[in-house]
Amino acid sequence: MRTFLFLITSFITISSSAQLLDSIKNSFSYAPVFFIKLDTRNAFVSSYATKLRGIQAGLNFNNTTKIGLGYSWMKSDIQSIYLILMLISVIVLIGLNKFKISNFLPYLIVGIFLWDFTHQSGIHATIAGVLLALTIPHNTKNDKNSLLLKLEHGLSPY
Repeated sequence: MRTFLFLITSFITISSSAQLLDSIKNSFSYAPVFFIKLDTRNAFVSSYATKLRGIQAGLNFNNTTKIGLGYSWMKSDIQSIYLILMLISVIVLIGLNKFKISNFLPYLIVGIFLWDFTHQSGIHATIAGVLLALTIPHNTKNDKNSLLLKLEHGLSPY
């Protein structure tokens, strides 16, 4: 029974792809029409309203096949006060690193604030994790005192 179902499914897939290829091949027999399309859409990213804009250009073959290029960009209202607070948080983290503070708690507290400020600014919050990881101290001479390695080994089971 499985073999029968497999053969029927394969036949349907092959015949439908053959029909698709035939319609594409047939569309190329028509004269291409050049098109340019400007596009604007409203969307929400991280609970903030944003505008998506784009431009497309290419050749249209009988409204069946289109070949072309496109470019889209996003314009959003990034909250500048939160960007300033992010910058202050990163400066505090760099200061913690420069003063060789190897306790985890200050990094955790400032990292939570950094994550919240990043999220509230409209920037993707994973950037906060990257910035935090860049500022955690790592002692290359003595691996036993490296806060970064302690965190890595503590998080590795997860």
